[in-house]
Amino acid sequence: MAAFTLKKSEILSSKKEIALLFKNPVLLFKYPFKLYYSIEPANNDEITSLKYAVSIPKKNIKKAAKRNLLKRRTKESFRLLKGNINTDYLKGKNINIMFVYISSDIEEYSNIYSSIEKLIQKLNIELKR
Repeated sequence: MAAFTLKKSEILSSKKEIALLFKNPVLLFKYPFKLYYSIEPANNDEITSLKYAVSIPKKNIKKAAKRNLLKRRTKESFRLLKGNINTDYLKGKNINIMFVYISSDIEEYSNIYSSIEKLIQKLNIELKR
């Protein structure tokens, strides 16, 4: 059951880390999301940390309640699917991920879930390289 949790330490909130993420990002796309990720060396050689953030631009979704709904749906999908990210060959690395919602429509949970699932599959392929 512990695999289906999201801890505060897994949230990408530092402005410095977010700036590093957008300095040299790798971009994956699956409608309605863009996934930016970066891999940085960690301070500790043994532990691999995975941090994520969700961005729903005000430009696309005007109402805060709708943006919050999409953030909740995205976080829940990621919470259920983050166990599928294979970090075995990334010992001693930090992986920072940001989901950016690009649609101006409110997507159903099933569409968000399947899109994040496909993005995570693409991410696993990229991480193996």
